[in-house]
Amino acid sequence: MTPTAARLQLIAEMCQHPSITPFIGDVSLDDLKQWLREELGHEDALDDFHPRGPIRSQAYAPETL
Repeated sequence: MTPTAARLQLIAEMCQHPSITPFIGDVSLDDLKQWLREELGHEDALDDFHPRGPIRSQAYAPETL
């Protein structure tokens, strides 16, 4: 399991907490993976290099969000 996959699993579990769901709705692990694919081109783009057109690139997250 990649570091991003582990983080996504943890975030998905937290999103299911009853105190959170009234604010964000039903957010699943698949929803989070799809979001990363749409935003970064691959769900593991923060962990490894992946094709982006004719080159391979890796996304970098800021130190703090």
